[in-house]
Amino acid sequence: MTGPIPAPSLWLEDGARIEGSVVDRWVDAFTLSLAEAGVGCGDAVALIGRESPEALCVILALWRLGAAACPLPRRLPEAALVSMMARLEPKLLVVEAEWSDLAAKLPGPRAIAQAGEHGPRLTFSAETNPGAAGAPRFPKNRAHAPEAIAALLFTSGSTAQPKLAALSLGAFLANAKASAALFPLGPHDAWCANLPFHHVGGLSVIVRTGLAGASLAFPKQGEPIPQHATHLSVVSAQLVQWSRDPKLRARLLSLKAVLLGGGPVPVELCTALAGEGVPLFASYGLTETASQLATSAFHEEGGAWRGAFPLPGCVVRIGERDEIFVKTPALFSGYLGPAGLSSPVDREGFFPTGDRGRLTAEGRLQVFGRLDHLIISGGENLQPEEVEQALRRIFPLAEAVVSAIPHPVWGQRPVAFLQWKDEGVALPGSELRRLLREHLPPFKIPDYFYPWPTDGECRTPNGKIRRPFFASLALRLHGQASESTHPGDPT
Repeated sequence: MTGPIPAPSLWLEDGARIEGSVVDRWVDAFTLSLAEAGVGCGDAVALIGRESPEALCVILALWRLGAAACPLPRRLPEAALVSMMARLEPKLLVVEAEWSDLAAKLPGPRAIAQAGEHGPRLTFSAETNPGAAGAPRFPKNRAHAPEAIAALLFTSGSTAQPKLAALSLGAFLANAKASAALFPLGPHDAWCANLPFHHVGGLSVIVRTGLAGASLAFPKQGEPIPQHATHLSVVSAQLVQWSRDPKLRARLLSLKAVLLGGGPVPVELCTALAGEGVPLFASYGLTETASQLATSAFHEEGGAWRGAFPLPGCVVRIGERDEIFVKTPALFSGYLGPAGLSSPVDREGFFPTGDRGRLTAEGRLQVFGRLDHLIISGGENLQPEEVEQALRRIFPLAEAVVSAIPHPVWGQRPVAFLQWKDEGVALPGSELRRLLREHLPPFKIPDYFYPWPTDGECRTPNGKIRRPFFASLALRLHGQASESTHPGDPT
C-alpha cells in the first residue's frame, strides 16, 4: 500500500451513517489543521478522549502526516497522565471537549477536538505556537511509508511499569492482512468500536475496516453492541458481563465473528456460547505484534482446547524455560526510551514474548501464562493461570487470581483471591481444597483463599488484572496472619 489508509464509513451512536468519502474529507481537514500547527513526519501527538469520530479523524490525520498517535487512558489519575506525558514528550496534546479542564493541567500545547455543524473540528489553545514545540521523536520517513511509526502505546503494566511500544504503519497493515485471511470483511460489514483506542486492538480495527471498505460502528451508552455491528472484539471481562444479559447474549448470536483476547479465556463460558452458536474465536496477541498473532475458532470442535494456529506469516518457536518467541511482519519497531528506540528481537528476528507455552504436533500454540508469574514451590513449577482457570471452571466464580507467599520449607506457596458470582454460595477453604484435589496435584492447590478486594486499583484501565497489586496484598495479608488463624481461610 502506497497511499494513506482509507477512512472507514461510520455508524454513529444515534444510528446515523456517514460514508467513508465524507469521513475522508473530515480527515483531510484535520490533516491540514495539524500541519499548520507544526505537526509533521516523526512527531508524536498525545490523545485523550472517547472512541469517537473526532478521535478517529485525529488518528488518521496523524498517519497521513507521518506522525505517531499516542492515545492515553482517559480514566487514569492526573498524576499518572502527567507522568505519561513526560515520557512521551509529545509535540501536541489533543483532547475532546469534555476533557478540556484536565488538558489545561497538563504541560505543553494542546488542541480540542469536537463535533461541529459540518463535521468534527480542531480548536487550538491560544498558547499553541505552530512549529515551536519539540523536535521529532523519530526519523522523518516519508508519509505512508511502512516503516513510519504510527502509534506509541503503553503496554498493559500488569506486571511492572508499562513500557512504551512503537508500532509502525507496516505492522498494522501486516496484521490487518493476516486477520482478513481468517475474518472476511467487506463493505456490508461493520466492526464494533468498543475497545479503547489506547488498546492495540482498538487501533487495529481502524486499519482493518479502512482497508476492507467496511464500517466502524460506535456503541452508545447502554447498548455495547450496536445494531449494525457484524464483527466484535472483546476482552474476557466484557464477554463475561455481557453474557449475563439475555438480550446481549442473543445479540452475540447474530454476529459474524466475535474475537476474544486480552487475557485468560473463560473456557466454560466460551464452550457454552459456542454450543449456542456464537461464532467465537479465541486469540493470543500482544501490543508488540499489533494485536492477535494466533487464533482458533472456539465453535469448531476442540479448536480452542487444543491451542491456536499462528496467523499467516507468523512464525512461533519455543525457547528455554518454554518461552514463546515470535517472528512476524506485524512486529513492533521497539520500545521508546530516553535514548530512542531499542529493539529486543534476537539476530534471527524473533521477539521474546515473556509468555510460557508449547507447540503441538499439528502446529497449534498453547499458552500457559507469563514467565514472571511462575511460582516455584518445592522445586515444582506452578503457573498461576492454570490454577485460576481450574478455579473458574469448577466453582461459580466471576474472577480468580493466584499469587505467591513465602514459605520456610517450600520456598513459595500459592494463595487465591476469589470473586464469587453470588457470595451466598461461597465455600470454606477446606471444602475448596477438597474439591480441587480431584483436579489438581497437591502442590498447585492454594494454601489460603481470600475475598476479592474492593479496591478499584486491582485492574488496569484496560480491565486487565494488576498482578503487582495482588502480590502486595497477599504479602500484606500473610504478614498480618497469626500463628493460629488466617484471614483468608473462611470457616
